[in-house]
Amino acid sequence: MQEENIKILIVENNREVSSLLRMYLVGSHFEVYESNEAGAAEVAAEENPDCLILGLKSDIRENMNTIRCIRKQTFAPIVIISGHEDDEEQILVLNNGADDYIKKPFNPLIAVSRVNAAIRRYRKWNLSETSEKEYNELRVGDLVLDNESLILLKNGETIHLTINEFKILRLLMRHPGEIFTKSDICRAVNGMLYENYENAIMVHISHLRDKIEDDSREPRYIRNVRGLGYKIST
Repeated sequence: MQEENIKILIVENNREVSSLLRMYLVGSHFEVYESNEAGAAEVAAEENPDCLILGLKSDIRENMNTIRCIRKQTFAPIVIISGHEDDEEQILVLNNGADDYIKKPFNPLIAVSRVNAAIRRYRKWNLSETSEKEYNELRVGDLVLDNESLILLKNGETIHLTINEFKILRLLMRHPGEIFTKSDICRAVNGMLYENYENAIMVHISHLRDKIEDDSREPRYIRNVRGLGYKIST
C-alpha cells in the first residue's frame, strides 16, 4: 500500500505531536501535508488527501465545525487524535464525520497502522465490494441511492446524508429484507467495533428515519426487528 503516492493531511496544533506523526508517516513512505484548523478544509480541497489526522482542541464546538468544513470538501477518512478522556466527545465526533479515534499518549506505530486501516476501509467502501454495474444505483421504494455521486433521492428530491448515514443506508439497500445487527452495521461503517457503538448506531438510524421517512415514528423503510437488528423494507 505504501508503494503508492498516498497523501496524509495532519491538522494538529501541538508541534511535538505533529512532528512525531510526520516523522513516522514519512518513514512509512506517505506524502505528508500540514495545516491549522482554519485552513484544513482549503488544503483538503487542494491536495485531496487519502486520510486526515485531526488533533482535537478543548472547544468541542470548534472541533465539530472543523470536521463539518472538512466533510464539505472530502469523504476521506478522518482519524482523531485527542488527549480528552470524555467518552461522550468520542461518540459525538464519530457520529458526525470522524472515522477513528486515538487517545493520547499513543504509540506512533499504532497511529500509522490505524491510518492504514482507515484508508483500506475507505477504499473498500468507495470502490465497492464488487464492480458490478447493478450496484451503481440502488432502489428501494421511492428511494434511489447513487453510489457514484453519493446522492440519495426520494421522489426526485435530494436528501443530504452524512458519510456514516450513507454507508448504513447503502448496506441496507443492497440487501432489502435482510436483518443486520448493530455490530454488523458498525463493522460495515467503521470496519471495527468501538466502545458504546450500539448507542451510536441507534443515533444514526434515528437521524436516517428523520430524513427518509414520512413519519419517523411509523417507519415504512427502516424497520426494527426486536432483539435482532434492522432491515429495510420494500
